[in-house]
Amino acid sequence: MKTLVLIILGILLMASTTFAAPFLVCDPQAGITQYTIEVKQQTGTPPVWSVIETTTFAAQADTSARWDLAKYTVGLYSFRLKAADVEGWWSDFSDPFDAIKCGKPGGVKITP
Repeated sequence: MKTLVLIILGILLMASTTFAAPFLVCDPQAGITQYTIEVKQQTGTPPVWSVIETTTFAAQADTSARWDLAKYTVGLYSFRLKAADVEGWWSDFSDPFDAIKCGKPGGVKITP
């Protein structure tokens, strides 16, 4: 099980991609049935990170994760994802994936 968690985290870190549709997508993971995403947004002065959403959702038919970013307003976001396999074992949350949603339609910028 520990190996599965490490493999999932490694793949999530390497394979997370942002499309202009805009969707946050993770490559297919063998045996994964569902994901939980945690979304934080940076707001205020001085800037503060706040969790604005934590949701569990079913994996796509190919076992990938696909999260629609259209509902989020312009701003700086941080996403973390964890996965559950067919037996119900959950991985730990991935490292954060930070992105800026720009003011133009479909615009998402990955931040270092």
